[in-house]
Amino acid sequence: MQVSSAKLIIISSPSGAGKTSISRALVKSSDKFRLSISATTRPRRASEIEAVDYFFKTENEFAHMIKAHEFLEHATVFANLYGTPKDYISQQLVKDINVVLDIDWQGANLIRDQKDYESFSIYILPPSLKALRSRLESRAMDSDEVISSRMQKAKSEIRHYHEYDHVVINDDFDKTLEEVYKVAIGKGEVVRPGNFDEFVKNLLS
Repeated sequence: MQVSSAKLIIISSPSGAGKTSISRALVKSSDKFRLSISATTRPRRASEIEAVDYFFKTENEFAHMIKAHEFLEHATVFANLYGTPKDYISQQLVKDINVVLDIDWQGANLIRDQKDYESFSIYILPPSLKALRSRLESRAMDSDEVISSRMQKAKSEIRHYHEYDHVVINDDFDKTLEEVYKVAIGKGEVVRPGNFDEFVKNLLS
């Protein structure tokens, strides 16, 4: 149960559009925010640290946590399980720290259904699909086959932009971060999804 004025800040985007970079930069910009740490069954990358980047779990461990109702939300993404542990979230909120959740639209919908928590959701759009693919390729973490799969999934994910409270196009990282920061603390103009209907139609055509 939330006992402070802090809230959950949901940030979503298709893979490569900037949700992780924006989320991490937002947390570094102010002690008002703390990044949520998800549990996952995805293999740990060489640069990742346990309990800093993720709580890495086996499938059996993850299944036990689901059975014990230890997740605020959980979902399957690219054949791996991801979930938001309730305990970690509650520990931050009682300290009056806003928790930033870097999650997809499925997780966002589940969190909105949690009536014990106040949340505000932000969807980050890429300036174009060409720019999105370029960002995925520049990360040099995935094969061409995986990138193509992510691009197909991106088109499906983008269609959920209208479910969010605020939408921003990430064509300039610093400006996007500034906008996200202002709306997250309630001092920026909230831009409703309907303002982007024509943009998204052209983006996906």
